[in-house]
Amino acid sequence: MENMFRTQKTREAISVLLESLGGTSTYGFITKLLVIADRESIKDAGRSITGDQVFALPQGPILSRVLDGLKGSHHEFDDFIERGNGVEIKLTRSVPASELTFSDLRILRKVASMYGSLTWAELKKLTHTFPEWKKFKDGQETWARISAEDIADGLGFSSEKRSALIEHMTESDEIQVFMRNLGDSSVATI
Repeated sequence: MENMFRTQKTREAISVLLESLGGTSTYGFITKLLVIADRESIKDAGRSITGDQVFALPQGPILSRVLDGLKGSHHEFDDFIERGNGVEIKLTRSVPASELTFSDLRILRKVASMYGSLTWAELKKLTHTFPEWKKFKDGQETWARISAEDIADGLGFSSEKRSALIEHMTESDEIQVFMRNLGDSSVATI
């Protein structure tokens, strides 16, 4: 199952995390926190927050589009973050939480509270414990895609719960596509 990237929710989530961390961090650290938040959201709500694709790398699991955007490969985050020397990023303005749910906000704040004070090495070590990452020879199968099914298995979901999760995530993405198309068609007719 392909995830559908949720640009606005991801922008809001990055803003919430950076605010929670005092406004500065690194692109790798924010990406890891979002991996954990997406994983927690899948466990609690049956969906990821970002909708981004997860990949196995030697540094641990990463969110592909988030990492690329925070590094500057595309410009979806440029209006509210500033890149510093090396890997540092800084929040230049808050992004109002208009699409994040209360559940999303709770998860993001919990993740920031629990893991925001870890060092990079500690955070990386934590994500190295995730079974869905270990499945790909501890990230040595570089850029192997970690699917929602892999994450469900890593979380210990039963086969029934795993099937329900995949069905729910597929339906959520289909609804999102429908709503986007509906919005696009209404604009075109005005």
